[in-house]
Amino acid sequence: MTARNWIIVTATVATLYAGYVHDLAAMFVGLAWGSLMVLLHAIEVKLNRLLDDRGINVPDYEIAKDR
Repeated sequence: MTARNWIIVTATVATLYAGYVHDLAAMFVGLAWGSLMVLLHAIEVKLNRLLDDRGINVPDYEIAKDR
């Protein structure tokens, strides 16, 4: 199962549970969170492909820098 599918399943379960307990605000949060995570994941995948295509490597310690 891909990461995108896991994000969708998690957001769906959270939204359905919020509907089960009749919490409208939590339903909207679940939908918004799921939509945002799918969008951010798509951007991450495209950015990784672009960097790989250009032969650019970014080590983990560079990502973790707090600037």
